[in-house]
Amino acid sequence: MATPLLPLSYDGNPNRPPYPTEFALKLEPRGAIKTQALADFLVEMTSPLAEDTWWVLYVDDFSNPKGGGVDIILEGPRDVTLEHSLKLDFKASNN
Repeated sequence: MATPLLPLSYDGNPNRPPYPTEFALKLEPRGAIKTQALADFLVEMTSPLAEDTWWVLYVDDFSNPKGGGVDIILEGPRDVTLEHSLKLDFKASNN
């Protein structure tokens, strides 16, 4: 039969540890985060974007006897490029 290493004597008091200890420990709930501290943390940890960071959208359409579609290219800061082609399910023309 195994015996526990530390006898448990939990009486439901959240400020008292559930095991005997030689130290005077007092457990306290964590306090609320102050609004200004949270705002300061967000300002410190986020990197500001430069004023001239623009996204550029290019759209090119095409049609042929089999149907039509659209090519879309989106270029952003830091060499981000997104490309997508769409097939149109309706009759389209270049006019």
